Amino acid sequence: RSDEHVQVVKDILSYLWTARWDAEPDFGMWEEGPEVHSSSVGAVLAGLTMWHDHGFYDYKYRNHIDISNLIPVSERFLEDGARALSKILPRESASRPYDLAQLSLLWPYNILKDQFALQEEILDNIEKHLVREHGVVRYPGDRYFNSNQAEPFGSEAQWPIGLAWLSIAYSKLTLQAARTGAPRSTIDRFVERAKLHLSHIEDVATPDGRIAELYTGGKANHNLPLGWAQSLYIVAKLSLRKLLSEVR
Repeated sequence: RSDEHVQVVKDILSYLWTARWDAEPDFGMWEEGPEVHSSSVGAVLAGLTMWHDHGFYDYKYRNHIDISNLIPVSERFLEDGARALSKILPRESASRPYDLAQLSLLWPYNILKDQFALQEEILDNIEKHLVREHGVVRYPGDRYFNSNQAEPFGSEAQWPIGLAWLSIAYSKLTLQAARTGAPRSTIDRFVERAKLHLSHIEDVATPDGRIAELYTGGKANHNLPLGWAQSLYIVAKLSLRKLLSEVR
């Protein structure tokens, strides 16, 4: 740790303040826009909250340097971010009522912790409107790898990784519910959703277990397997295993 490192971290906070991170339109997870996206505001808010509450970015990192004592995060930063996020949710943006990117708010950001109604609404919107035979579409009318550019709605690319992401989100939500004393019926329902989405991604994998990046017109593209999809599938399997060992 040097004075130069400390200055870089200070510059990050200064940049966020100058850029009006809680209100300025951006291009979001899919690099499209500009709009104010709940997943973008949530990403910054999650990082700042962890910085403020724990002093370092994440417990998984080897070096835990308490940067919060060196450079405190303003409470105003957190309040402004939480207020901005609440104005957008449950939407992803002004033009998108739901988007696969919003799963990041549940995991890994965990910025909606214990807000069960809101988390369930986001999950329900994605399950009802975005889940397809071979995966999850990013948002309605997505033109990226769309099989019918003239009529994009209903012909969107389907991403198997979204199924693993849904399973992880439900596993994490179940643990929150169990910790806060939710009814057994609620816990069982969440567990079944986690199992369902994990089973779905296994169904669309190849016989030797490879998971494609996406499907267009019912066919996988050339990225087979996709490392990111394989990784999230492993996380989903481990998350469900941990869940079943802790919630009986």
